Amino acid sequence: MLEKELQEVIALTSQELEELREKVLELEDELQESRGFRRKIKRLEESSKKLALELEHERGRLAGLGQTSAALREHNSVLETALARREADLVQLNLQVQAVLQRKEEEDRQMQQLVQALQAALDTERQTVRSLKEQVRGQLRPRHSRALGRSSSGSGSRGWVPSKHQLPPRGLLRTKVSPQHC
Repeated sequence: MLEKELQEVIALTSQELEELREKVLELEDELQESRGFRRKIKRLEESSKKLALELEHERGRLAGLGQTSAALREHNSVLETALARREADLVQLNLQVQAVLQRKEEEDRQMQQLVQALQAALDTERQTVRSLKEQVRGQLRPRHSRALGRSSSGSGSRGWVPSKHQLPPRGLLRTKVSPQHC
């Protein structure tokens, strides 16, 4: 009996030992699994840190781009304002140029009228000068003919010399009128 009990105890102990071995194997498997999970968790944590750093970097870039965009919008606004001012100045300048051109055209028209009036006056004066020359020539010809007739019968080699009262007024013969003005 004691032997039977001992065998039963041995069988029970063996069975318990077997169960404990299985449990140890299960626990070892779980431990291995747990170590694998830990490694995975560590890798995931490292990946998470890298992604967090990249995210911060991208946020910084985005903030920089936002600032750049805001600066560009402000610069664009300044340029548009300057362009609008220049366009307004250009319109004003164009109006001034138009006014100056109109004044110039009016001055040119007035000057042309003045030139025409002066030309007409000059033509009238030239006609008067021609007429006076013709009158003087007409008066000198008969006297000249008479004087020639007297000198051929009279005194010597000197030829005819008109007296003071036969000469035209002093400035009249000296005035030369070029053919292009006549």
